[in-house]
Amino acid sequence: VAEAVVCQGICRWTTPLELLDKEKADDEEGLKRYMNVNLCYEAFKDVKIKWIRKFDRCAPIYYLPWMLWIWNAGNLLLFTIVALPLLLLFR
Repeated sequence: VAEAVVCQGICRWTTPLELLDKEKADDEEGLKRYMNVNLCYEAFKDVKIKWIRKFDRCAPIYYLPWMLWIWNAGNLLLFTIVALPLLLLFR
């Protein structure tokens, strides 16, 4: 858990949400490049479940613990679903 917290903190504080690429753009404002590394600002836009996106773009003190809890719980559930049949198979 500590490794995940440190990784998310580093990603959040060292990576901007968007970068402007003026060389690739046709107008003066520039082309925005989305840089949501490791989901450190918000859940993917394809996630349609509203309660998962509850703290998107909030302050890190609210978003990072929420994101870590949600995605680690999902990983644990998926691991259990995949590992249980394998455990029973190789028992």
